[in-house]
Amino acid sequence: MANNSRNKNSMYNKIKRNNSFNLNFVGINFKLSIPNNIEQIVFKDYLNYLPPFKITEEKSEVNIYVYRDKPSLVVDGENIFLSNESSPEQFSRDIILLISKFLEQKLNKKDIFSLHASAVSSSNMGIAMVGPNGSGKTTSAIYSCLVNKNIKFVSGNRLFIDGINIVSGTRGIRLRAGSLKSEFKLDNYILPDILEFQDKKVSVIAEDLGINANLNYPIRLIKIILVKKLEKELTVKKLDMSNNAQLNEAFLILHNSASEFNDNFPNFVLGSKIPYPNMFTDEHRRKRIVFVSNLLRNVESIKVEGRLEEIGEYISRSIRKK
Repeated sequence: MANNSRNKNSMYNKIKRNNSFNLNFVGINFKLSIPNNIEQIVFKDYLNYLPPFKITEEKSEVNIYVYRDKPSLVVDGENIFLSNESSPEQFSRDIILLISKFLEQKLNKKDIFSLHASAVSSSNMGIAMVGPNGSGKTTSAIYSCLVNKNIKFVSGNRLFIDGINIVSGTRGIRLRAGSLKSEFKLDNYILPDILEFQDKKVSVIAEDLGINANLNYPIRLIKIILVKKLEKELTVKKLDMSNNAQLNEAFLILHNSASEFNDNFPNFVLGSKIPYPNMFTDEHRRKRIVFVSNLLRNVESIKVEGRLEEIGEYISRSIRKK
């Protein structure tokens, strides 16, 4: 017990010079204590994986303390101590990964789940685009906003959903450098040193692309589009949930998207390969299955395949009909 007490005191001594922030993500309060040399990187990187936050003075539910030292991860109740010697960029990703895991766990207890998806809205009615990486979710969402300026961009990567309401979403948009240059003609976002790497991801926000963002939550989800990029004529198929084959196809895609930021997320500290404690129980997984089933029962699902610009035009037309 005495050794454990000394270890805790040593960890607290190492964070005395840290900057501390009390942040509220979708109703969950975090205290984040980080070295100032990685502070700016963290608050830039979070846009791609975490929802917008509010500064709060309320008592935190999770306290994350970060410091430079040999690789270590200590979880003591709601206090988490993370140390590492990796690069600031790698350290930042580990911090965001840690926040994301605890946020997902806390939200799941409130029946709020995240979905790996893009979304747009009009009059606070939303359409979500779902599919695996590279299927064209984000690009088709951007095209729909470019076609109709009344359509607003909600999220490019992660939605937080309560029932059938989108209650938050990540602001960051990650696109291939090649897409920004060839499809959206945004050469000014391509840095000279990555011009030759067309598949390198570049992070922007909606305003950078000349489209409007919607941060006015909640947004009622009215349609889920299963997107698949193909060089062929546009095909649109409304899925029949009484057809077992179509139901299973939709369920597998949505369940995989709902598992992206928990079971499918790396389960170890990237900079040191130290494993995280097991955060997601069978009860979490059961509730996730119920969440996906309720989405399919209450929200229309459409399978859309074709060129992304045409899929974007379809999204624009379908949201205007509502």
